[in-house]
Amino acid sequence: AGSQPFISKSKTHLVCNGEIYNHRTLRTDYIDRYDFKSDSDCEVIIPIFEEYGIEKLLTSLDGEFAFAIEQDGKFYAGRDPIGIRPLFYGYGLEDGKIAFASEVKALQGLCKDIKPFPPGHYYADGEFTPYFDVRKIKSRAKEDLELVYQGIHDHLVEGVKKRLDADAPVGFLLSGGLDSSLVCAIAAKLSDRPIKTFAVGIDTNPIDLKYARIVADYLGSEHHEVIFTKEEAFEHLGELVHKLETWDITTIRASMGMSLVCKYIKEKTDVKVVLTGEVSDELFGYKYTDFAPSPLEFQKEAQKRVHELYIYDVLRADRSISSHSLEARVPFSDKAFIEYVMGIAPELKMNWSGEGKYLLRKAFDHSGYL
Repeated sequence: AGSQPFISKSKTHLVCNGEIYNHRTLRTDYIDRYDFKSDSDCEVIIPIFEEYGIEKLLTSLDGEFAFAIEQDGKFYAGRDPIGIRPLFYGYGLEDGKIAFASEVKALQGLCKDIKPFPPGHYYADGEFTPYFDVRKIKSRAKEDLELVYQGIHDHLVEGVKKRLDADAPVGFLLSGGLDSSLVCAIAAKLSDRPIKTFAVGIDTNPIDLKYARIVADYLGSEHHEVIFTKEEAFEHLGELVHKLETWDITTIRASMGMSLVCKYIKEKTDVKVVLTGEVSDELFGYKYTDFAPSPLEFQKEAQKRVHELYIYDVLRADRSISSHSLEARVPFSDKAFIEYVMGIAPELKMNWSGEGKYLLRKAFDHSGYL
């Protein structure tokens, strides 16, 4: 019943690649006056759009999504705040009309000047309009550190919790680093059975595998190790670049292990949904912001990095995961979490302790998380 496109009685057409986490709450508002055909989380987009229009729709949705709508011959489109789900657009070579797709290659030969659809925007009446811009989130006044730790903790737990709600089995990519380990630790606390974790490494000195194993043992997860050789990496390279649709060296290099571990997940397990640790580096600072000359410069760099994720790390995660018929979910990209963390006074987020991502570490430095 959830097959797309969704078509309403008034002939509004919708195609959506997404996961709308607040769909049950939204659906209750329309259950009396809209004839839902399925339990699909995406179908709720149509009644909100028909009643309130595209802007109210976008500000109502909590999730990761890219969609296109056709109503009375007019086209509309929208993309989630961080660009977790891919969307591109171009203008037809013959008629100049706009076209949308999840991949550049779907538009090649049909369109000229193909571009990524900007995250946090919608398209209507020939124009792109922002509804969420991470660069415009204002910093709050300096708060008590204990309150900040609690805020980070509560928002991230909520971000993980809503992403565990799935019809299909869920798995976790685990590098052994702080971010993916925290996602796994929170999920392990919320789950009533061992979670499934997946780590990947090259056959020569696979340092990530060692750390991932320590975390997996501590959490008692059902752990899988995927080891690849240099030769397998080279063999996979051509296919990988074709999937990624980028020549960016760092993105390609970082995608190799991720793509191979997802290939393993698809071929050897029943897991269909994968949670990852992306977006944390850009929010809390990483090596490039450890030496920021001032809080203002830290904040500006963080805003720039989060804003550009859709052409780098988020693109890598989506392509590496989706190309193996899996669904990516990214707790650190949760809208409420991002608004909270970007609002923390930047002087608190700077590396004043000598330990990277100190706020994030302290937020979970209790209850036996890790």
